[in-house]
Amino acid sequence: MTVLVIDVGSTNAKAGIVRDGTVVAEAHSAVETMSNVAGIDGAVEQDADQWWSAVSSAITSLPSADRAMVDVVAATGQMQDLLCIGADGAPVRPVILYSDTRAAAEAEQLTVELNGWEQAVGRPPDATSVAAKWRWLQQHEPDTVNATDAVIFGGGAEVVRRLTGAALCEHTTASTTGLYAAEQRTWWRPAIDHERLPASQLVDGAPQPIRANVAAELGVPARATVVLAPGDAVATTLGIVGTAPDRPYAYLGTSGWVAASTTVMPEGGAFGLPGLSPDHWVAAAPMIAAGAVVDWAREVLLGGIDHDELEQLAGGVCAAESGVLALPHLDGQRLPAADSTARAALVGMSRSTSRAVIAAAVLEGVAHALRQLTALVAPEGDELVVCGGGSRSNAWCQSIADVTGSTVTRADDEHAALLGAAVAAGAAVRPPTVSGSFAPDPFRHATHQSIAPTFDRLGPALQPITSALQSVRR
Repeated sequence: MTVLVIDVGSTNAKAGIVRDGTVVAEAHSAVETMSNVAGIDGAVEQDADQWWSAVSSAITSLPSADRAMVDVVAATGQMQDLLCIGADGAPVRPVILYSDTRAAAEAEQLTVELNGWEQAVGRPPDATSVAAKWRWLQQHEPDTVNATDAVIFGGGAEVVRRLTGAALCEHTTASTTGLYAAEQRTWWRPAIDHERLPASQLVDGAPQPIRANVAAELGVPARATVVLAPGDAVATTLGIVGTAPDRPYAYLGTSGWVAASTTVMPEGGAFGLPGLSPDHWVAAAPMIAAGAVVDWAREVLLGGIDHDELEQLAGGVCAAESGVLALPHLDGQRLPAADSTARAALVGMSRSTSRAVIAAAVLEGVAHALRQLTALVAPEGDELVVCGGGSRSNAWCQSIADVTGSTVTRADDEHAALLGAAVAAGAAVRPPTVSGSFAPDPFRHATHQSIAPTFDRLGPALQPITSALQSVRR
């Protein structure tokens, strides 16, 4: 079987050919993100037409001989977006992304109005929920709501709509929207009906026919079928650790998460994402900003240095030993406690604090956030697999090992989501190879253990201050 796989991410749209269990060809095209749009704090958007342009560019960059052999097209991508489609099939406005936190007040309104909302959807809804974003549109852009004929909740679903004409949603992405009753594996009608929201049709990996004209444009056979694979968190899980239960991994991209497959719906703090079947779940604990924090620090705090210089600065330093901590919540926090007003902070700096300490503190701050999330997903684990662009940093991997006390194993596969989408399409894939293993330094781990309670208290202690500051800014 030859599978054309597509992943619409935060910074790139990727396309690859999976054959004999591996990605034999890959191409990508950049996607632009717009932040604080129109001066709205927390507003994060992308252009759905640019999504499709990037996807088309990536696909047509693949060898034509490989495209001509495609049996199945499988699409995955970012989840929890809100894309409004008009009756003519065109986007009504830019996509409101998963990381958008503008709708904090609207989330509070819905919490009051929708009795049993948290219990029904299995998690405390917040400003990132699609329901809150839709309410924001109702209050601020009523013409957009009136012009909307269908909604799309993720990058993979929009690719499938362009390929097939069908507005669909798979269960993984649905479970992130605040509109889905996970135990019943269906939309929670009180929220849908209350908001008059035109929810997409839920599907379970059923193949769809491709439109002949689109197939011709992309150079794939008209006989190929299209599968909407699970959203990127589950697709990446399938590509990195498969369905083996309770083996955690951390994804370090622009955003990030810690996740592990399990056979039952998770309870407690982690989010439960429906997987390939009713007895496959993924326990996931997301963070809104991971690599985005590091990039921001490189550009703003450290004078525009590149990744290599950051590596050199942070590699030989332990910021915790200097009494410096960094909170990484640039755009709010989802777990361990949802707080859309949470913001980043550097604490403990003195006149002697060096650029190297600042660089190390940022990496360690994300590592401490990952420590908190790992405790929600797989508290008994002593190994943590890492993947994503951030995992290429040896200094960051070592910081994660030192902070968590776990052996960190780097999965040498940047195509995890592509492989996971291929799994959802019925292909067998090979497990990723390992390119490095990082054991915790016992002295630094002891330092981080002693400072961990302080880190855990720091966010809640600053919450009244950051909330007040956000109120003033608004």
